[in-house]
Amino acid sequence: LECWIPSAEPYTDEKCASAGRIKTILAENKLLLTRYKSMYNMPSWQGVSGNGQYIINLNKLISAEIMLDLANGDADSAYTKWRDNHLFISRVLKQDGTMIERAIFLVVDGINLASIENIFFQSPEIATTHYEELNGLLKANKLERYNLKAMLRAEYRFITDEMSKNQKDLKDPRALNINYIKNRLYRFHLDFLNRAQKPFSTLDLSKSEMQDKYEFGSNIFKYDWLNPQQSILANLIISGQSRGFHLVKSMHSKDAKIKLLNLSIHIRQHKTPKEHIQTFLNNAGSQYYNPFTNKPMQWDAAKNVIYGQNPLNAEVQVVRI
Repeated sequence: LECWIPSAEPYTDEKCASAGRIKTILAENKLLLTRYKSMYNMPSWQGVSGNGQYIINLNKLISAEIMLDLANGDADSAYTKWRDNHLFISRVLKQDGTMIERAIFLVVDGINLASIENIFFQSPEIATTHYEELNGLLKANKLERYNLKAMLRAEYRFITDEMSKNQKDLKDPRALNINYIKNRLYRFHLDFLNRAQKPFSTLDLSKSEMQDKYEFGSNIFKYDWLNPQQSILANLIISGQSRGFHLVKSMHSKDAKIKLLNLSIHIRQHKTPKEHIQTFLNNAGSQYYNPFTNKPMQWDAAKNVIYGQNPLNAEVQVVRI
């Protein structure tokens, strides 16, 4: 299925499912896809139960459905499938969800954004026919789309609920001081929220500083020796929370992709000449800046793409024009 996700790494024909095989897989999973799509109309997301890989795999199948529609010349059907799923994914990302749930839907979000980029490339008229709607669906709003407060609220609730359950199984409930750990976790989350909303270039330093501040490891002198057991338990729980910075980096990557997609529909709508595209990108406004550098996106005339590059690694977000 991987090569039925647009912009995935190239695969050889031997490793790529044929269109006929994809149609068979879609038929075999018709009921699961119907159940997944029935969630589009649910007023709120109830969270992931069981293996989240199922949700990722179903989105790979939706990506394959969209590619088959495009191959059959039915761009309108492809767009409708993308739009309905995009609205659902966007709604889930704004609601309460633990870090694990956010991670699952960030993967799904990436698959979905790759699909609309491919729709624009294969059927450019979709970007102009649905210009007004797309301008809202692909609105550049930085990390607001991912609602960090809701993620931390769900994470805090999940951890404290689990501690309450575990406390009931202890011979001596006093062995687990929930309020002590909750207070430490709450302070960590407040600090994390403040740092996570700062520029992308500061995230690695923030993670390092927070690990030094909250994750004591083998430095025994940093532990609370008035309450060593609870201090160690709190440290173990908080040590797993630093992965949130990895999620924030992924959110910035998706934000870059959304900005590029939004810019691309403006370029298509206004029929911007290629020789003027870089000027358009420069003048688009700071809300469209590359989140990795806080500078305008770039135009590569040779490859016919607009892109945003992360100078810290080889990551490049690209949208074809």
